[in-house]
Amino acid sequence: ALSLSTVASVAHAQTEVSRTPYQQYVYTGSCSVPCVLNFAAVPARHRLEVSNVSCYLRWDAVANLMYVDNVQLLVLNSSNALITASTLAPIPVPTLDPQVPHSRLTFAANHAVAVFAPAGHHFRAASDTTGGAAASFFSCHVSGQMVKLG
Repeated sequence: ALSLSTVASVAHAQTEVSRTPYQQYVYTGSCSVPCVLNFAAVPARHRLEVSNVSCYLRWDAVANLMYVDNVQLLVLNSSNALITASTLAPIPVPTLDPQVPHSRLTFAANHAVAVFAPAGHHFRAASDTTGGAAASFFSCHVSGQMVKLG
């Protein structure tokens, strides 16, 4: 297994050819706990450097008050083994209908990060809750630079 320092040294050992602004948005209309979103794999001879991540989670018609335990931006290798994780801090967003208690529960996170994935790896957003109900909507957006290596 590669350590984080090994992955970093391999990824930075190649010469940087160019940088292109990059962004990707992924979502699902419904997901069970834990809720998972997979981003595209980084192409050969590239490194994806993510500088911002934002996520949004929503539950409609919530019977019991629930809480988001965590949202993480993970880096996985081509075998889906965990390489590293960045933990985000989701905050509640006031979207409740005052006439219907617990009618909608929404959390959002928007963070500056400094994380990269080398060629063949991919990012995954994952969330878990207290209460265990399936989310009605989960989406995340990453932005940064796609670095072409030579």
